[in-house]
Amino acid sequence: MLTNITADSLLRKDHPFRKINDFLDIAPLAAQFESLYSERGAPGTPLQQGLRAMIVHFLEDYSDRQMESAMSENIAVKWFCQFELGEATPDHSYFGNLRKRLGTANVAKIFNHVVGQMRARGLVSDVFHFIDSSAVITKTALWAERDQAISDGEKKLDNTNVKKYGADDQARLGCKKSGVILKENMKGKDRYRDKWLTRVRMPYEGVFSKTPKRARYRGWAKVQLQGFMEAIAHNLRCWLGWLRRNPELAICPFMGEVCPEVEIRR
Repeated sequence: MLTNITADSLLRKDHPFRKINDFLDIAPLAAQFESLYSERGAPGTPLQQGLRAMIVHFLEDYSDRQMESAMSENIAVKWFCQFELGEATPDHSYFGNLRKRLGTANVAKIFNHVVGQMRARGLVSDVFHFIDSSAVITKTALWAERDQAISDGEKKLDNTNVKKYGADDQARLGCKKSGVILKENMKGKDRYRDKWLTRVRMPYEGVFSKTPKRARYRGWAKVQLQGFMEAIAHNLRCWLGWLRRNPELAICPFMGEVCPEVEIRR
Protein backbone atom coordinates (compact mmCIF):
# COMPACT_ATOMS: atom_id res chain seq x y z
CA MET A 1 0.00 0.00 0.00
CA LEU A 2 1.33 3.42 -0.98
CA THR A 3 0.68 6.40 1.29
CA ASN A 4 1.65 10.04 1.22
CA ILE A 5 2.91 10.88 4.71
CA THR A 6 4.28 14.36 5.38
CA ALA A 7 5.80 16.00 8.42
CA ASP A 8 2.74 18.23 8.64
CA SER A 9 0.39 15.25 8.85
CA LEU A 10 2.41 13.74 11.72
CA LEU A 11 2.74 16.88 13.84
CA ARG A 12 -0.09 17.39 16.30
CA LYS A 13 -2.28 20.44 15.74
CA ASP A 14 -1.57 22.07 19.12
CA HIS A 15 2.23 21.74 19.00
CA PRO A 16 4.05 24.88 20.22
CA PHE A 17 6.04 25.04 16.98
CA ARG A 18 2.77 25.50 15.06
CA LYS A 19 1.90 28.50 17.25
CA ILE A 20 5.34 30.04 16.74
CA ASN A 21 5.10 29.40 13.01
CA ASP A 22 1.72 31.18 12.84
CA PHE A 23 3.03 34.09 14.88
CA LEU A 24 6.54 34.63 13.51
CA ASP A 25 7.16 35.89 9.99
CA ILE A 26 10.71 34.93 8.99
CA ALA A 27 10.45 35.72 5.26
CA PRO A 28 11.31 39.47 5.51
CA LEU A 29 14.46 38.66 7.48
CA ALA A 30 15.54 35.99 5.01
CA ALA A 31 15.08 38.44 2.11
CA GLN A 32 17.07 41.08 4.00
CA PHE A 33 20.05 38.78 4.52
CA GLU A 34 20.14 37.13 1.07
CA SER A 35 22.97 39.49 0.06
CA LEU A 36 25.23 37.65 2.53
CA TYR A 37 25.31 34.69 0.14
CA SER A 38 27.15 34.54 -3.16
CA GLU A 39 25.28 33.75 -6.35
CA ARG A 40 28.13 31.46 -7.42
CA GLY A 41 28.68 27.88 -6.37
CA ALA A 42 26.28 25.11 -5.44
CA PRO A 43 23.02 26.16 -3.79
CA GLY A 44 23.04 25.76 -0.03
CA THR A 45 20.37 25.52 2.63
CA PRO A 46 17.79 28.31 2.11
CA LEU A 47 18.36 31.13 4.57
CA GLN A 48 14.79 31.03 5.90
CA GLN A 49 15.32 27.41 6.93
CA GLY A 50 18.61 28.38 8.57
CA LEU A 51 17.01 31.19 10.60
CA ARG A 52 14.28 28.85 11.76
CA ALA A 53 16.94 26.34 12.79
CA MET A 54 18.74 29.02 14.85
CA ILE A 55 15.54 29.74 16.75
CA VAL A 56 14.99 26.06 17.55
CA HIS A 57 18.68 25.76 18.43
CA PHE A 58 18.29 28.18 21.36
CA LEU A 59 14.68 27.39 22.21
CA GLU A 60 15.67 23.79 22.93
CA ASP A 61 19.19 24.65 24.20
CA TYR A 62 20.83 22.28 21.73
CA SER A 63 24.52 22.04 20.91
CA ASP A 64 25.43 22.09 17.21
CA ARG A 65 25.64 18.30 17.09
CA GLN A 66 22.37 17.90 19.00
CA MET A 67 20.76 20.27 16.51
CA GLU A 68 22.10 18.17 13.65
CA SER A 69 20.46 15.08 15.17
CA ALA A 70 17.21 16.93 15.90
CA MET A 71 16.87 18.17 12.34
CA SER A 72 17.51 14.68 11.05
CA GLU A 73 15.30 12.74 13.48
CA ASN A 74 12.77 15.06 15.13
CA ILE A 75 9.56 15.48 13.13
CA ALA A 76 8.56 18.73 14.88
CA VAL A 77 11.97 20.31 14.21
CA LYS A 78 11.89 19.13 10.59
CA TRP A 79 8.45 20.65 10.11
CA PHE A 80 9.31 23.99 11.72
CA CYS A 81 12.53 24.25 9.69
CA GLN A 82 10.53 23.43 6.53
CA PHE A 83 12.18 20.09 5.71
CA GLU A 84 10.19 17.10 4.57
CA LEU A 85 10.64 13.62 6.06
CA GLY A 86 13.04 12.23 3.48
CA GLU A 87 14.85 15.49 2.79
CA ALA A 88 18.53 15.82 3.66
CA THR A 89 19.31 18.24 6.50
CA PRO A 90 22.54 20.18 7.28
CA ASP A 91 25.29 18.75 9.45
CA HIS A 92 26.65 20.42 12.59
CA SER A 93 29.20 22.58 10.74
CA TYR A 94 26.39 24.50 9.03
CA PHE A 95 25.27 26.21 12.23
CA GLY A 96 28.69 27.65 13.05
CA ASN A 97 29.07 28.88 9.48
CA LEU A 98 25.62 30.49 9.62
CA ARG A 99 26.40 32.34 12.86
CA LYS A 100 29.68 33.56 11.41
CA ARG A 101 28.01 34.69 8.20
CA LEU A 102 25.23 36.55 10.00
CA GLY A 103 27.33 38.18 12.72
CA THR A 104 26.17 39.83 15.93
CA ALA A 105 24.77 42.99 14.30
CA ASN A 106 22.40 41.01 12.08
CA VAL A 107 21.31 38.75 14.95
CA ALA A 108 20.42 41.97 16.81
CA LYS A 109 18.17 42.83 13.84
CA ILE A 110 16.48 39.43 14.19
CA PHE A 111 15.85 40.14 17.88
CA ASN A 112 14.38 43.57 17.09
CA HIS A 113 12.22 42.00 14.37
CA VAL A 114 10.75 39.48 16.83
CA VAL A 115 10.10 42.20 19.43
CA GLY A 116 8.53 44.36 16.71
CA GLN A 117 6.10 41.58 15.78
CA MET A 118 5.18 41.19 19.45
CA ARG A 119 4.62 44.92 19.76
CA ALA A 120 2.42 44.93 16.64
CA ARG A 121 0.17 42.35 18.31
CA GLY A 122 -0.03 44.31 21.54
CA LEU A 123 2.06 41.82 23.50
CA VAL A 124 4.65 44.33 24.73
CA SER A 125 4.64 47.94 25.83
CA ASP A 126 7.24 50.64 26.44
CA VAL A 127 6.28 51.68 29.96
CA PHE A 128 9.93 51.75 31.04
CA HIS A 129 13.21 49.97 30.35
CA PHE A 130 15.07 47.94 32.97
CA ILE A 131 18.81 47.35 32.59
CA ASP A 132 20.54 44.54 34.44
CA SER A 133 24.08 43.20 34.25
CA SER A 134 24.72 39.50 34.63
CA ALA A 135 28.06 37.74 34.70
CA VAL A 136 28.49 35.21 31.89
CA ILE A 137 30.93 32.47 32.79
CA THR A 138 33.26 31.52 29.97
CA LYS A 139 35.34 29.10 32.05
CA THR A 140 34.97 28.27 35.73
CA ALA A 141 38.22 26.38 36.42
CA LEU A 142 41.41 28.43 36.10
CA TRP A 143 43.63 26.51 38.50
CA ALA A 144 45.91 25.13 35.77
CA GLU A 145 46.21 28.59 34.21
CA ARG A 146 47.02 30.10 37.63
CA ASP A 147 49.75 27.52 38.23
CA GLN A 148 51.21 28.19 34.78
CA ALA A 149 51.24 31.94 35.42
CA ILE A 150 53.02 31.51 38.77
CA SER A 151 55.57 29.13 37.22
CA ASP A 152 56.25 31.79 34.58
CA GLY A 153 57.15 34.28 37.31
CA GLU A 154 53.81 36.06 37.72
CA LYS A 155 52.75 36.89 41.30
CA LYS A 156 49.14 35.86 40.63
CA LEU A 157 46.58 35.39 37.89
CA ASP A 158 44.58 38.60 37.46
CA ASN A 159 43.21 40.85 34.72
CA THR A 160 46.68 42.07 33.81
CA ASN A 161 47.75 38.64 32.58
CA VAL A 162 44.68 36.37 32.33
CA LYS A 163 44.42 36.94 28.57
CA LYS A 164 47.81 35.23 28.19
CA TYR A 165 46.66 32.07 29.97
CA GLY A 166 42.88 31.79 29.66
CA ALA A 167 41.20 29.81 26.89
CA ASP A 168 39.23 32.94 25.93
CA ASP A 169 41.66 35.86 25.57
CA GLN A 170 38.81 38.36 25.92
CA ALA A 171 37.53 36.92 29.21
CA ARG A 172 38.23 38.83 32.42
CA LEU A 173 38.05 38.14 36.15
CA GLY A 174 35.72 40.36 38.13
CA CYS A 175 32.37 40.95 39.77
CA LYS A 176 29.60 43.52 39.92
CA LYS A 177 30.37 46.73 41.81
CA SER A 178 27.54 49.25 41.42
CA GLY A 179 24.01 48.40 42.51
CA VAL A 180 25.10 45.32 44.46
CA ILE A 181 23.03 44.21 47.45
CA LEU A 182 25.60 43.49 50.16
CA LYS A 183 25.39 40.57 52.57
CA GLU A 184 24.46 41.20 56.20
CA ASN A 185 28.03 40.84 57.50
CA MET A 186 29.67 43.10 54.88
CA LYS A 187 30.96 46.57 55.69
CA GLY A 188 29.06 49.50 54.22
CA LYS A 189 25.72 47.69 53.99
CA ASP A 190 22.77 50.08 53.80
CA ARG A 191 19.69 48.07 54.79
CA TYR A 192 17.17 50.72 53.72
CA ARG A 193 18.79 51.12 50.31
CA ASP A 194 19.09 47.36 49.81
CA LYS A 195 15.45 46.86 50.83
CA TRP A 196 14.34 49.36 48.20
CA LEU A 197 16.59 47.80 45.55
CA THR A 198 15.19 44.36 46.34
CA ARG A 199 11.60 45.49 45.83
CA VAL A 200 12.39 47.21 42.54
CA ARG A 201 14.53 44.44 41.09
CA MET A 202 12.68 41.36 42.35
CA PRO A 203 10.29 40.82 39.37
CA TYR A 204 13.16 41.13 36.89
CA GLU A 205 15.87 39.34 38.82
CA GLY A 206 13.52 36.36 38.89
CA VAL A 207 13.84 36.19 35.11
CA PHE A 208 17.56 36.88 34.81
CA SER A 209 18.39 34.39 37.54
CA LYS A 210 16.95 31.57 35.41
CA THR A 211 18.70 32.47 32.15
CA PRO A 212 21.85 30.58 31.10
CA LYS A 213 25.03 32.01 32.60
CA ARG A 214 27.59 29.95 30.71
CA ALA A 215 29.08 31.19 27.45
CA ARG A 216 28.70 28.82 24.52
CA TYR A 217 31.40 30.58 22.51
CA ARG A 218 34.61 32.56 22.99
CA GLY A 219 34.93 36.30 22.47
CA TRP A 220 32.70 39.26 23.31
CA ALA A 221 30.95 39.43 19.94
CA LYS A 222 29.99 35.75 19.95
CA VAL A 223 28.80 35.89 23.56
CA GLN A 224 26.67 38.91 22.65
CA LEU A 225 25.22 36.93 19.74
CA GLN A 226 24.36 34.18 22.22
CA GLY A 227 22.65 36.75 24.44
CA PHE A 228 20.45 38.00 21.61
CA MET A 229 19.40 34.48 20.61
CA GLU A 230 18.66 33.49 24.22
CA ALA A 231 16.58 36.66 24.56
CA ILE A 232 14.58 35.67 21.47
CA ALA A 233 14.03 32.20 22.93
CA HIS A 234 12.99 33.69 26.29
CA ASN A 235 10.49 36.05 24.65
CA LEU A 236 8.93 33.24 22.62
CA ARG A 237 8.65 31.01 25.70
CA CYS A 238 6.94 33.86 27.58
CA TRP A 239 4.55 34.37 24.71
CA LEU A 240 3.70 30.65 24.56
CA GLY A 241 3.10 30.62 28.32
CA TRP A 242 0.89 33.69 28.09
CA LEU A 243 -1.05 32.12 25.22
CA ARG A 244 -1.52 28.93 27.22
CA ARG A 245 -3.03 30.96 30.07
CA ASN A 246 -5.19 33.02 27.67
CA PRO A 247 -6.26 30.64 24.87
CA GLU A 248 -9.36 32.71 24.08
CA LEU A 249 -7.14 35.50 22.72
CA ALA A 250 -5.17 33.30 20.35
CA ILE A 251 -6.89 34.63 17.22
CA CYS A 252 -7.13 38.28 18.28
CA PRO A 253 -4.87 40.45 16.04
CA PHE A 254 -4.26 42.99 18.83
CA MET A 255 -4.15 41.75 22.39
CA GLY A 256 -5.79 43.96 24.97
CA GLU A 257 -3.52 42.97 27.86
CA VAL A 258 0.23 43.23 28.08
CA CYS A 259 2.47 40.40 29.24
CA PRO A 260 5.01 42.10 31.53
CA GLU A 261 7.59 39.34 31.02
CA VAL A 262 7.92 39.36 27.25
CA GLU A 263 10.34 42.23 26.71
CA ILE A 264 12.39 41.97 29.86
CA ARG A 265 15.48 40.85 27.92
CA ARG A 266 15.31 43.79 25.52
